[in-house]
Amino acid sequence: MRDNGHYLTVDSALARAEVLLASEDLASAENMAAHALRSHTAASPATEDRISHVRTQARILLVISRCRRRNDYKAGFDLMRDICNLYTSIGRRDEAVEVLRSEAQLIEKFGDTEIVSSYYALLLQILTELDDRETLTRIHLKAGNFVFNRGRYPESRAHYVAALKLARDNQFVRLEADAHLNMGNVHWAGGDYDEALQCYLQAEEHYSRIGEIRARGDVYNNVGAIYLYQGEYALVLEYFLKALNIRQEAGDWKRVAGSLLNIGNVYFHLGHEASAFEYYLQSKNLYERHDDRPGLAELLVNIGAVYERTNNRDLALQAYRKSVELRRECGLEALLATTLINIAIVHMNSGDYQSAVEHAQQALAKARENNDLRVQSYAIHCIGEAKMKSGERRAAREHLEQALEIRRRLGYRSGEAETLNAIAELEMIEDDPESALSTIDEALLTARELHEKPRELELLLKSARCREQCGRLREALDDHHKANELRTQIERDKNSQLLTNLQVAHQMEDMRRNKDGAHRRVQELEQEIGALETQRRALEARERDRSESLRVISHDLRKSLKNISDALRRQPESVETGRTTAAGKDNRHLAESIRQTGKVVAGLEELLIPPVATGDNGLDESDRIDTKQKKS
Repeated sequence: MRDNGHYLTVDSALARAEVLLASEDLASAENMAAHALRSHTAASPATEDRISHVRTQARILLVISRCRRRNDYKAGFDLMRDICNLYTSIGRRDEAVEVLRSEAQLIEKFGDTEIVSSYYALLLQILTELDDRETLTRIHLKAGNFVFNRGRYPESRAHYVAALKLARDNQFVRLEADAHLNMGNVHWAGGDYDEALQCYLQAEEHYSRIGEIRARGDVYNNVGAIYLYQGEYALVLEYFLKALNIRQEAGDWKRVAGSLLNIGNVYFHLGHEASAFEYYLQSKNLYERHDDRPGLAELLVNIGAVYERTNNRDLALQAYRKSVELRRECGLEALLATTLINIAIVHMNSGDYQSAVEHAQQALAKARENNDLRVQSYAIHCIGEAKMKSGERRAAREHLEQALEIRRRLGYRSGEAETLNAIAELEMIEDDPESALSTIDEALLTARELHEKPRELELLLKSARCREQCGRLREALDDHHKANELRTQIERDKNSQLLTNLQVAHQMEDMRRNKDGAHRRVQELEQEIGALETQRRALEARERDRSESLRVISHDLRKSLKNISDALRRQPESVETGRTTAAGKDNRHLAESIRQTGKVVAGLEELLIPPVATGDNGLDESDRIDTKQKKS
């Protein structure tokens, strides 16, 4: 028989431990859970239901695991393995998987990247042993997303490749589409845009097969973002509008706000800051209406960029600082680093190098907390540039070389060219033209491979100056010729692109106005229909009241007239010389009139409801034939 007293004690202690854990009192929660475990272990297994016994033990160990992993992740991981073994021992692998799945959603909130990655590795190992392929695929995707968001692209790629293989082999169509989408993101981050587009198109094909509309909107959004980066504004517009339409049809306000932000970015790149700002404000209204502070914080970074470009540096700093404030309120410390770098750049462009270094160092500390190597490289490069401009050459070289090493390790080639350019500038300041030339040649090779013409032009001009300092005048002249040709090409491309930009901006504005006009007309029609519907209901109500009144009057009148008619008919006729007297004739005439009047009153009820039209003009076929005959 079940020991009710024992179970009450264990259950109460376990419930109390869970409450303490939720309130972040970890020490008390672990002590209470340990008490529950001791009481539970002391129970005689012979008197217990084995499945219930093991489930209770697993719940207790889960509380202890969650308490310990805050300070000792390995101990927490070991207990997770014990928990899975317990569920497996009673043939409940599905419950083990469910626990692992819930833990995967909690784990990203704690610890640094290495610890979280280790936990995902444990989850993947256990899921492989359990042979739960669907959950294994999902966890590979989640683990890949986690390290991708921290700039660890090779690791994320490995997870996505594993997820893609599992999804293909087991025909998990939705998960295969997700894997293609994420692989596209990896290629995009590495600058391989053609491969990224191929992955996105494969993802779109799979989403279409299963009717996944919302995810298709995400694909279109990403494709548009690539074209935006490449300057293909007509294609940007096409895909961003596709994404916006899908998201509006789905009623997904959060993604709609994101699409509006992206269209604002198109205008920003086209050089139409006023129009960009208009779309940013539409997005801002949605975020504020739904009190989405994380979304608002992201938007403020874009608004700050508009202010910065238009030389409103005070307003730019105000927007960036508000973004930092919101992210701190929301506990999004991991996202602060990039905004702090933006603040540092504003200070550096204003000549306040000390403030630039301070904010870049804050960004670096945040990036290191999250082990985000890409953002670390941004911050270190920014510090190096600020140090160089303030005359601290040794410190500048240390930081720039450190940034270069990280960017090479990540395969971040555009960033590598940027840092090489800064190092070459430093070497020119140090009056070392030969070293500067070597660095410039390396940076030029990367810039040409990436088709970064403005950076190539800047490097060619530096190369010419260095060759002049070295006395290599013919080579310097060649560099100047190349620079002039490239400048002419850039100007020609710029003029062509300007025309395209203006055409695209005009198209976007026309589409926006047409859409706004159509939306207003729809609203007006809806209001008119609503007003007509209200009038119709009021008329029907009045008609029903009127019909009922006429019916009552008709009934009462017919009854009264019938009584009078009957009374008149019962009066005796006077016979005089074989003729009916005048009075008798008058009585019969009056009775007949009353009878006819009753028929008329009865007919009123049939006239209250108009006939229903059965043809084009309210007549059926026989009516139309008769009418034609009458007309003829």
